Amino acid sequence: MLSRRRANAGRHAAGYLDSEYTRSAVERERIFGPLLQERDQILSLGPKYRQTVRGEPTLMELLERAAAKHDEAVDRGEAEPFTRNGLTS
Repeated sequence: MLSRRRANAGRHAAGYLDSEYTRSAVERERIFGPLLQERDQILSLGPKYRQTVRGEPTLMELLERAAAKHDEAVDRGEAEPFTRNGLTS
């Protein structure tokens, strides 16, 4: 279960960051939602599993870069802010 979530989160983050994958803001937002859900599910697991994931700097860095990129898009008005429950609007 954890390895599947890690793989999905990594795939979604890589897709979100890959400008060759899509330039469509709608598609980027579509994959950002599941990315956040997968990240939150991973981080909500017990301490043993959280430590396993935090021990993978590449995955955590990828997730942080995707979140930062999304924040930049929000600042430019190209994306909606997300909360833990999804879009704020």
